[in-house]
Amino acid sequence: MSTGEGLGGVNTTIAPQVFAMPGSFAFTLPAGCNTLRIQLWGGGGGGGADGGATPQSGADGQDSTVNSSNTSPALSLVAGGGRGGSHGDNSLVPGVDSSGPNTFAGGAGGQASGGQINLSGEEGGNGSASPGPALPSGKGGNSPSGGAPADVAVGIGGPSVDTNATPGMSGGGPGGGGSGARGAINPAAGGGGGGYTETTLAVVEGQTLDLVVGGGGAGGAAEDLERPGGAGAAGQVIVNCMN
Repeated sequence: MSTGEGLGGVNTTIAPQVFAMPGSFAFTLPAGCNTLRIQLWGGGGGGGADGGATPQSGADGQDSTVNSSNTSPALSLVAGGGRGGSHGDNSLVPGVDSSGPNTFAGGAGGQASGGQINLSGEEGGNGSASPGPALPSGKGGNSPSGGAPADVAVGIGGPSVDTNATPGMSGGGPGGGGSGARGAINPAAGGGGGGYTETTLAVVEGQTLDLVVGGGGAGGAAEDLERPGGAGAAGQVIVNCMN
């Protein structure tokens, strides 16, 4: 984002810093930074696999955090990662091996804490199969927009899959959950979207923030590698000096 007119019509003389790659970072507040807005999205959960003898559920997304002991007040922000979606089970045929319908739980959305605004991610869609035609897989949960800048994409969960023997779809960044894979019988569930938190506070140039950007959860693996779940998207941290 260029300098000039910033978020909410406030003049911004220092360009916002966007951390979109998973990992740990130290950010030192530059000269002229007096008021800071911080936004965090957690990583999205992966979608479940369907197919093979031992399909796996999606992995959980990782938390994004910002901590600092030298600000006033001290910072401890957490945007939680979404949970992975459950895998399908092709050994259970609704109406034959069980009474049906079979339901495979979508991953819970990530929680958030420590900010002035704390929003939970959307739960991933359930996978569900009943006697008759197979149903679509569960969609990935969305990550909240939280009033993101217009040029920052919000995390849209991977769409549900309605074609037989098809892998799940990856979530969009930041923090969208991956969708479940679609097998012949029991479609898998989607991963939850990452949580969102933000805060604005007075700061002093030279103070240091410790940032962690959470990775997205891997999609569940299928033994035959034909129908894995969709991967969750990585989280994101934005620090914006407001003057």
